[in-house]
Amino acid sequence: PFLSHPPSTPTSPGLAHGCPCCPHRPLLEGGKTLVKLTVGELRIFIEQLQGLPCVVTQIQEVQELLEEVEKFQTQTQAALKDLPANSQEFRQLIEQGQQYGVELPEIAKLQHEARQAEWLDQVRETLAASGRVTLELIRPLIEAGSKLASNPAVEKAMAELQELLTISERWEEKAQICLEARYQAEGGREGQVRG
Repeated sequence: PFLSHPPSTPTSPGLAHGCPCCPHRPLLEGGKTLVKLTVGELRIFIEQLQGLPCVVTQIQEVQELLEEVEKFQTQTQAALKDLPANSQEFRQLIEQGQQYGVELPEIAKLQHEARQAEWLDQVRETLAASGRVTLELIRPLIEAGSKLASNPAVEKAMAELQELLTISERWEEKAQICLEARYQAEGGREGQVRG
């Protein structure tokens, strides 16, 4: 099985045969894959290594890698169930998953959730700041939040920010009207004093 895969034809200069366990994936001349193996392909590779008539000394390392990846997938599923989590936990899992050199769809999910968690952290920090929240702080948060996928925590934070923005804009408008009235009154007084 391992040796029976026909090599794929190179699709561009510098590429050699396809990977033995997945010939649709081209290899670089140095033997490194251009694309990471999926977990399923890693399992197939281990099965093929076990079926060889010779002893492959690295099989234990490959099996350990698969076990670590499966453990990572379990941790990731638990972290994604415990939403909302903090962004730091997601970032640590992302870094851990990227070190395996295996294609893991969980990483994209973690990145998505990390962006949401980071934005929610930013909103909490902004709203909890001892100083006053300005329109210059609220508007970029709303803009960034509008680019995130909808979930209850994001929707709630967006509603709070939108309400703050609306109230702030009303007060800003009232302040502007008062200032204009003041300048008009001062301009009228100056005319009376001159006359």
